[in-house]
Amino acid sequence: IVRMMARSWLELRRDLSLAVLLENRRSFTGEAFFSASHAYGSHALANLTSEALSVTTFEAAFAAAAGWRFSDGRPVKTRFTHLIVGEKLRRTAWNIVQNSRAEVGEAGAVVDNPNYQRVKLLVWPELTGDFDDYWFLVDGSKPVKPVALQVRKDPVPVMDQDAATVARQGFVDFLASGRLAAAPTFPHLAYGG
Repeated sequence: IVRMMARSWLELRRDLSLAVLLENRRSFTGEAFFSASHAYGSHALANLTSEALSVTTFEAAFAAAAGWRFSDGRPVKTRFTHLIVGEKLRRTAWNIVQNSRAEVGEAGAVVDNPNYQRVKLLVWPELTGDFDDYWFLVDGSKPVKPVALQVRKDPVPVMDQDAATVARQGFVDFLASGRLAAAPTFPHLAYGG
């Protein structure tokens, strides 16, 4: 039971992080976390595309991030580390970042894949239904992550200790109590499609 509670706590952390991405909550710029018009001073940052995941859109995300600037003009230096997809896009994503060989051109010539292991592939089964075409690139290389998880109360196992209550109910309640919250951080740490 304790192991299942620990697993549930980890799943809750992931579920809350995913909710921040899917709900596209408002960021500090006043725009939705994924937007085509984040203002970083006089510089604009677009971390959203409506295009389907492909080699072209994957590489376009990196090209866009390379041009992002802070308000003072310094490069943002985004380093995407993970590609998050659902089961529907698993094969497409695998061919982009896990397959060491790639077909190019109309003749289908096979060459070394320049995107091989460029990022780590994460397949989240929760990206299904209305969200099965969603894909995200995130930068997990920095101390601040794209989604901030705030542990408001660490989980603590709780068990009935009163023998009379246990005898009257005929079972022992065993549960855990903890609290978490999640919110988007900086738009330059993520790209959504």
